Amino acid sequence: MKMRLLTCVIVPSLLLIGLTAQASAQSIGINFSSAKNVEKSTLADDATAGINAAKQTHWNNLRVSNSDANGHSNSGHLLEVVDDQGKAVDSTTVQVKGDKTHQVWSTNGSSWGFKGDNLTLQSGQLHYGPMITVADVPYKKYDVIVYISAGNSGGIGQVNIAKANNVAGEVSGDKTYFVNYQWASGQFKQATATTLDDAKSAAAGNYVVFSGITASDFTITFNGKVVKGWLGVSAIQIVQAK
Repeated sequence: MKMRLLTCVIVPSLLLIGLTAQASAQSIGINFSSAKNVEKSTLADDATAGINAAKQTHWNNLRVSNSDANGHSNSGHLLEVVDDQGKAVDSTTVQVKGDKTHQVWSTNGSSWGFKGDNLTLQSGQLHYGPMITVADVPYKKYDVIVYISAGNSGGIGQVNIAKANNVAGEVSGDKTYFVNYQWASGQFKQATATTLDDAKSAAAGNYVVFSGITASDFTITFNGKVVKGWLGVSAIQIVQAK
């Protein structure tokens, strides 16, 4: 099986909170493979992974360098991106980095009951404070799904989204979610808590949805150590919306 390592979305239900995708929406998937176990965490072109309402093939695999032991200057990028049909998406780029206040390492996530292609999706992660910027999204309106994975211990992480590069358009709705990562029997569970207090009493979650975005560029920031744990971002999806 061919793998994309630069290094037909079928939507049966759209009842997920915040997901405004069309029934035959196009999408772009970015899987963060692990520098420690590339084969285990790299999706083949024909692998089908993601939440049921937005699962897709043709995931783009991105691996971040681990050259800086302190995590501040580790980075990775995609300059060539394909959509869920395997078609090249002109101009869209993805950049992952740390900086003076953000640390990022490419590492392994534990299985947490996931199997098959979803296990592959969850097997790599950007731990624990990546900044992920996507530029020139081709859709006029779209949703962003952020998948979270963890090491052997659960915990609480914080996911934020913001418009990047002073482009036109908006990032509307809730811009911050907290994820209470606990055992979920290998199933994707949406996290909807917008405060830390709510997250502490929330059910297990392992992904969030930011909906109705019209800005062409956005940045995701993540804190995987809000409360205990060893959390990281395993993947993101950009799904065309109405």
